[in-house]
Amino acid sequence: MINKLKITFLLGVFAMLFSENVNAQLKKGQLVDGIAAVIGDEIVLESDVEEQMNYGKQQGASTTDRCEFLENLINNKTSGLRS
Repeated sequence: MINKLKITFLLGVFAMLFSENVNAQLKKGQLVDGIAAVIGDEIVLESDVEEQMNYGKQQGASTTDRCEFLENLINNKTSGLRS
């Protein structure tokens, strides 16, 4: 019984320390990640679009238009739904 209380207490302390550390890294109003689009029951996150944009830039993509990268992700998701 005492071991369970010790473990619970330590987990609680750890959770409090971790949550304070996360809050310190985020600025007020800063978005962690958002939903860029919903296709059927799947979602495309803003971070997915950013990742594709960064990859495209590294590969020398001719465009950096966010909408085109989002459109490509949506097309990939919808073609996966049709299969």
